[in-house]
Amino acid sequence: MFGFSKDSKVDSSNSLTHNSFIKATVIVGDIISESDVRLDCALEGNLECKAKVVIGVNGTVKGNVVCQNARIEGTVDGNVKVWELLDMRSTSIINGDIVANKLVVEDGAVFNGACQMGKQALKRLDNDKREASPKEVFRKKQKAG
Repeated sequence: MFGFSKDSKVDSSNSLTHNSFIKATVIVGDIISESDVRLDCALEGNLECKAKVVIGVNGTVKGNVVCQNARIEGTVDGNVKVWELLDMRSTSIINGDIVANKLVVEDGAVFNGACQMGKQALKRLDNDKREASPKEVFRKKQKAG
């Protein structure tokens, strides 16, 4: 779905390599980031991140999430694709399909959808990277109009 490979690396030597969106914020549109993202707010759109995503207890996403690693404490209404580790905390709710290399689910977490893990999941992620990212779609729309 989004165009980056599982081998992508982000330089985390800079302590300012993260994005944080606080409670009482509503974002409408896609978020595309090279560095870590923490959401404690509402996002109506997709989230593409080449690093780690944390969706806090108050965080909600109505859209798809694609990232290297993720810790979900809030709610995602959409598909979640994680290259490495998806950590679902006890307060998490995911209504959508999961594709991840590894999955940790705490007691109390809620998941409604299909799940693929391991080598099959990575093959699916490799196929999905061939599809256009929201960034590429946006650029094409800008050029056209």
